[in-house]
Amino acid sequence: MEVTFNSILYLSYLFFYWQRRKKVDAGFFVGFVWFLLSLVNLAYYASNPRVWNLSLWPFIYLFLIFVLLTRIYWKNDIGEKNSGYIFESNKLIDVICVLFVIASFISAYYSEFNLNDFILSSLEDNAAERYADAQSGEKVFYHNQLERFAKIYVGYTLNIAIIGMFMYLCQKKYKSAVIMALAVLSSPIIFTITRGNRSILFGNIMLLVAAYCIFQRFLPHKTKRIIYILGGIIVVSLAAVVMAISLSRFGYNGEDGAYDSIFYYFGHNMLVFNQDVCLKLNDIFYGARSFSFSLNLLGIDTENFIKSINTGTTIDGAFATVVGFLLLDFGFLGTFIVALILPAFMRYFIFGKNKRITIAEIYLYLFYTDRCIMGAFYNVPGTDVFYIMALIIYTILRFINPMTKHSQSLQTTTY
Repeated sequence: MEVTFNSILYLSYLFFYWQRRKKVDAGFFVGFVWFLLSLVNLAYYASNPRVWNLSLWPFIYLFLIFVLLTRIYWKNDIGEKNSGYIFESNKLIDVICVLFVIASFISAYYSEFNLNDFILSSLEDNAAERYADAQSGEKVFYHNQLERFAKIYVGYTLNIAIIGMFMYLCQKKYKSAVIMALAVLSSPIIFTITRGNRSILFGNIMLLVAAYCIFQRFLPHKTKRIIYILGGIIVVSLAAVVMAISLSRFGYNGEDGAYDSIFYYFGHNMLVFNQDVCLKLNDIFYGARSFSFSLNLLGIDTENFIKSINTGTTIDGAFATVVGFLLLDFGFLGTFIVALILPAFMRYFIFGKNKRITIAEIYLYLFYTDRCIMGAFYNVPGTDVFYIMALIIYTILRFINPMTKHSQSLQTTTY
């Protein structure tokens, strides 16, 4: 009953959001992802023989924090703040995109990627070995400093690259858009294959869909039809890659086979949040994991501090939704306060009073949307570094951008 009620909560979110907004935008997509995840959790709960010790109130708390974190979408849309929405033909974005393409090529070049080897290793069940090597450190992530810089650059400028791709589509610069699409997809595909890790590829797909929800009103009808067709082909192809990796990593049959691994990956997050976080939490990390980057810079040894804390749980919160991650760090009251402050903080920077929306605001909006979507699945320590880098990039795009050539108004299309 508890898990069914959990799905009903997110279905009601979609219903009321649609009643208010009447469109499929970024906020609706975020809600849809969480609703879909709740359904998979329901199916996993129903089919898994493990006895879950669940309660109703953790699901209610999870939903409450989700609503608080996503309230930024209910009042404002990135395309509605200014009716005369303007995209600028921007040299800085062009430079960032060119460097992104070069960095993606460098990253691919050093990834030891070979299609024949991949096919053979998939048949030989070597993905599990590649994943274990990557996790243990036996397989190095960087061969030299050039590759290291390229991968770091790709990681932190991915959102800008995707924005650039859709800007080129809006401006009908189709060759540039195709090049950017190849650059955006190549790195996660190769990383997925060479490391046996599926999360980055999945995250990039979610990010592309979220970006489309933001830009769709500005795309020509013909362009949108092409995106639907090519997007469907790409999604099916990437799903095949993920399945091949899963088969190689977990095998074909048995309880721990590929199907079960995918089912578990998407179907246990909310259940773990309920049973293993909410119902067992007796101490917290006091922000040591969320702010580990900043604290380590200050000379504070967060690793040993975290090891000294016994939270009462048996998990690290990585796959217990973003709310579970925050709970382990800040507790119930602290998480509630974070859910109140963070969206207000982001809304101020994006939709400030009488503020003209620029590429900088679109970047921050997409960044926050990405955090909300991926927060349904997994989280990693050192979250503060992502927000610090996002604010640095926002500042560069907003204030250190003298290279604008001219402005071009884009008329919205009905959909």
